[in-house]
Amino acid sequence: QELHLASSGVADVIRSSYLYEMALLFQDSSKYGKCFTMMRNPIARSVDVFRKLKASSTNPVFQSMTLEEYVKSPFVEDNWMVRFLSNEMDGKL
Repeated sequence: QELHLASSGVADVIRSSYLYEMALLFQDSSKYGKCFTMMRNPIARSVDVFRKLKASSTNPVFQSMTLEEYVKSPFVEDNWMVRFLSNEMDGKL
């Protein structure tokens, strides 16, 4: 915001993973921003992570683990992107 990127016209593109903070750049500007994103289905992504762990890990815990056990285990990924887009950074997803 200090650089006045949105209102100055200096930048044609602003890339960031901080969606909510970037929206604030246009709060006091006559310009407007456009946003796009490409994402994988978070469930499909978690299943792929599990499969990769099961196939490549030498840890015997993963070798015998089912997908349901993985989801309920402390090893399951806490998906930062899902938390960020839902603006729920704490608590259970």
